[in-house]
Amino acid sequence: MFFAACTLIDDDLSVCGEEYNLNYEMRLVTEIHLTIDEKLSAETDKPLADALKKWCDPIFSGYANDLEMDFYSLDGRDELRHHFSETVNGKQKTFTLTIPLEDYQHLAVVNVAGNNSMTLSGTQHAATMHLEEVGSDTIESHATSVYSARLPLMLQNIKQDTKFNVHLYMVSCAVALAVSDSSKNTHPVLSKMLVTGTANGFNVNDSTYIYNNRTRVVRAEKVMDRCYAALLLPSRDSLEKAAAPDRAESMKADDSLWQIKAYTQLPDGKVTETVLSIKHPLKASTLEIIKVSLKDDGSLVPEQESEVSVSVTLDWKEGNQFDIDT
Repeated sequence: MFFAACTLIDDDLSVCGEEYNLNYEMRLVTEIHLTIDEKLSAETDKPLADALKKWCDPIFSGYANDLEMDFYSLDGRDELRHHFSETVNGKQKTFTLTIPLEDYQHLAVVNVAGNNSMTLSGTQHAATMHLEEVGSDTIESHATSVYSARLPLMLQNIKQDTKFNVHLYMVSCAVALAVSDSSKNTHPVLSKMLVTGTANGFNVNDSTYIYNNRTRVVRAEKVMDRCYAALLLPSRDSLEKAAAPDRAESMKADDSLWQIKAYTQLPDGKVTETVLSIKHPLKASTLEIIKVSLKDDGSLVPEQESEVSVSVTLDWKEGNQFDIDT
């Protein structure tokens, strides 16, 4: 899946007589359905698998709403020289750019304009250009997947018919909590899922994530009664990359990289909180499915997840911090 673009370049821009191809190609997860089928293989899980596939389809489809292209100087000043915005609304589009024949650091992002979940800042310099989540303490699951690319473009000594391949990689990822179907577990109801320990920003020029908001949580969407899912940014790759001051105290205790906080409602109105602490990383461009069983007391038990530890609080109460009924 790609965007094909042709760049017309001339020293003084008086005559654009040479034609070059600038190809945008999106690298996407192409076997998400297979991932879901592997994790949710039981016949009783088919309705859950179908619902999760439907939720994932627009996220991993490769559909682009918009494309932002920035060209920065490579003369040591690192300044924005040219900016182009293109409305795509599809999986591919051909367009023409005209820029002076110079060397550039080229940065591009997809699906930021009109995205209520992410904002693009610091675009005057390549080193400061970054994506950042909108909001502070509690944010909603992201509205769309975001992609980015970076490529030095050496155009001063360009040869005719030279082609530049710019690969746009998915910055976002997804996580889903799936409850196994069991006839004996019909009374407690999964009513809320929050995710903590993930990034809240992304530096486009060096492809590194930003972790500077320890209190922020991401609120997942309801896929169906037995499943909640969220589109968000990845966790850290390892604990070695996380300095102690940057990690929440609850995450230090069990050396987890990220956490799911799930809330179930019992028939008597009581709420059970289950905190799932995950030790393996949540990676970009992937879908992570945590499958659990629901017990009569409302607690959740991971199924075949050796790197997930659990803590449960029965009759959970924490004022009005989280509205379990919404």
